[in-house]
Amino acid sequence: MSIFEQFMKINIKDLYSNYKNFLIENFKDTNLPDNYLEKLKSSILNYNFIDNLYNDSGDFIGELCDLEFSYEEDNKKIFYEAKEILILYPDDKGYFHNLNRKMYSPWVIFDGFDFKSGDNKKVMDINKKIILQGYYLAILNYLIGLLNEENKINKKDNYKLYKINKFSEKIGVSVQKLFLKGEQKSEKSYIWKKTPVFFIPNDLNYIENYTNPRKVIYPSDKVSRSLRMQHDSQKYILDYLETPESEKIGLTLSLVDSKYLKYDFKKLNFINSKKDDSAKNLLSFASYQVPFILHSDAVRILMGAKNLKQSLKVIKAELPYISTGKELESIGVNALVAYGLFEGFNFEDGIVVSKSFADKMKVFANEIKKYDIYFKDDKLGMNDFEKSYEEKIINGHIF
Repeated sequence: MSIFEQFMKINIKDLYSNYKNFLIENFKDTNLPDNYLEKLKSSILNYNFIDNLYNDSGDFIGELCDLEFSYEEDNKKIFYEAKEILILYPDDKGYFHNLNRKMYSPWVIFDGFDFKSGDNKKVMDINKKIILQGYYLAILNYLIGLLNEENKINKKDNYKLYKINKFSEKIGVSVQKLFLKGEQKSEKSYIWKKTPVFFIPNDLNYIENYTNPRKVIYPSDKVSRSLRMQHDSQKYILDYLETPESEKIGLTLSLVDSKYLKYDFKKLNFINSKKDDSAKNLLSFASYQVPFILHSDAVRILMGAKNLKQSLKVIKAELPYISTGKELESIGVNALVAYGLFEGFNFEDGIVVSKSFADKMKVFANEIKKYDIYFKDDKLGMNDFEKSYEEKIINGHIF
């Protein structure tokens, strides 16, 4: 059973219970107010299944359920209730489907509400953190934020929980305003948490398509160098080599492509049942595509994995002469390459190709152009062109 198939057998109530336990165990390491712990301990998420949901192709995409969230404060019970909440589940390849969109939710490394990310002694010890898909983490963080709502309404028709449905449509990063750090009710006394939720894949090739749902992100830019460094706890879970050559280095990672990698719902983290120092147990799917990996260095493997994910499949793709065993399909062609000077120039990067090679390298590409259209009212209202243009846009026509 794949890690994504595991998620098709859980419910949001179990996720919240395990998430709450993690926060309680690590409460002393946070900057949360003291009375928050008691509210957290008393909080309960009740879940009532209604029905499964399927797309037009008959594939399972999620379920409808009724939710009730409650906790105790000053000997009073505070509760929120909502009916027909949509909870999405990934398919066996890790992709979510909603509103005719195929989406992936990256795994997010969550260290509770520790605000010392700039601490030079802080390291990426994933054994002390949660790793959970951003979509589910956004929902859980939203529920935690309700514990410090200023305007509490003890009515079952309270609308707060209905906002969970918004996460099933969210493309990009959700910025959530959570609880107070102190007694002053100002913007600075709140905690803001960024959570990557859903992204639309580029679908460039099978490597990128396979890698997207296995992407792991620590959603912060202002971190110490020590937090970007590899840690022993990442071994057999995260690929040491695959990370971008940008400000996200060490913060955007990828799961190893090991059949022994499973998800532990109690710990909300990954486990690998076999401590085997083989490439199949240490490398991500993209890194494993790089041939002669033992005869290369880390930087070149990093670049190779990145470039493979960005490659476009050519029309006359060929099976590679040299393979690693992880290829699912052909992307490029086998080229005969000669290195030499060109008319005395030896300081520029460039290639000269034959006509037959150029013919092999043809690709089909769909280009999408986006336009920003602005309208403004004058004293006489919109002119005829603007009215006509607006009507066509509303009716969904493309110019």
